[in-house]
Parts: sequence; C-alpha cells; structure tokens
Amino acid sequence: MPRGRRARHASQQQVYSQNLSEERQNIIRANARLRQRVSTRRSLASYNRLAFQYDPTANYNDDENLDIGPMTTICRYCNALKFKRETAGLCCASGKVKLDPLLTPPQPLKSLFDGSDPDSSHFLQHILEYNNCFRMTSFGANIIREGGFMPTCKIQGQIYHLHGSMVPTPDEPHQFLQIYFISSMVDQLNVRCNILGTQQLKRRIIEQLQAFFHANNAVVNMCEDSMHPPLMMLLQLLLAIQLNRETLSFSEEAISCIV
Repeated sequence: MPRGRRARHASQQQVYSQNLSEERQNIIRANARLRQRVSTRRSLASYNRLAFQYDPTANYNDDENLDIGPMTTICRYCNALKFKRETAGLCCASGKVKLDPLLTPPQPLKSLFDGSDPDSSHFLQHILEYNNCFRMTSFGANIIREGGFMPTCKIQGQIYHLHGSMVPTPDEPHQFLQIYFISSMVDQLNVRCNILGTQQLKRRIIEQLQAFFHANNAVVNMCEDSMHPPLMMLLQLLLAIQLNRETLSFSEEAISCIV
C-alpha cells in the first residue's frame, strides 16, 4: 500500500476510534443519568411520608440520602456557616443584606450563654422554664385540635396576650405581671421559685435574672415606680373597681385620688 494511502487510512482509523470513544462515553453517561433518575425515583418513593411511619429502631444515620453533611461552607460576605449544597444567597443575599453586629450581652446573661458560668449547660437546657419565670402575660388563642399526629400548632382567629389584673384577688396567688408588683424582692423570688414546672431550676440563677430585669428592663422599672404611695393608692382603687363592677359608687376622696 502506498505511503500516502497508508497515512490517510491511519488518520481515518484514528477519527473513527475517537468518534467511537465519544459515542461510547455518551452512552455510558446516559446510562449513568438513567440509573441516577431511577435511584432518585425509588428513594423518593421509599421516603414519601416517612416521618409518619418513623421507626425508632431503625438507624437513619447510615442512610446517605438523609445526611446533609456538616456546616463547613462559609459565606464570603457575612461569614455565615452553611451546608455544602445550600443556596449561595440564602443568608445575606450575597452581601446585599447587612446587619449590625450583635452587642455583647450584659452579665449574668453573657456568662450563662458563653459557658463561663458553671451552671451554663443547665441554664441552656432549661432556658424555656427560666423564661416562664419572668413572663408578664400568657398566650391566648383558639387552638384547633384534630385527631392523629399534628406536627404544628394550628389556631383560628386572633392571637392575643392575657395579662389579667395588676394584683391578684385575695384567694389567688401572684402570677405573670402581678409578681412584679410585689414590693419585696425576696417575696418575688419565692413566688418565682414556686411556679409550676420550676422545681428543677436553680434559685441562684433566678435571683440573678430577677436582679438583671429590675436593673435593665424599662417595663419592670415602670412596675417599681408604680409602687410609690400615690400610684399604689390608684392601683388599689382600680382593683376595687374591678372587683365591684356591678355596684360602683365614688366618694369625693376616691375622685381626688384619681385626679
């Protein structure tokens, strides 16, 4: 075979091999995509409504489809920790949203949150119960209760806060906002420590938080100011009016107190 024809034949063979190799690779990639779609379809079918059929004996940690991995990705704009496949602009819209840095909390909150307090882990574990010791109102709503498993709280109508009267009736204990109107700090502390569900809390932490709120919270300071004699007389008058709504009669002394 002449040299020119031999070279042309070798070139054709090389092109044919390249085309065959590319076609084979395309087939391999197409088969891989098909297997991935089938696997995904099977996974979606097997995980559909899986939360409603939760098996406590199953080890879900071994399933790679349920593991989203650690938060190792750091946003280059706000330094937020993110998951590997999390949307890029989900935290700060790629630098468009800029928040002021968080201020260092005052004591005793700082030591309770950063772990320097010996009871920090206990506080963080029971933080909801500690919060309930100092709430001023209770939650009110028409809660809808349905049969079976309800993963969310469902309400109808308006959400409101119940605060009640500023001082309790003689046959009722102090609760919510009424505790702040107790003149003695020791008595306030005793009432908070006896609230239902606070038996596992520590008196020292409640006392520290109580002193913190009285020193820094504007609403609590208003309650303290109302304990002065003229305002206290007004509170007592308002309580008497509330307890005797049916027959109200005002004397000149009562009217002068209001004025």
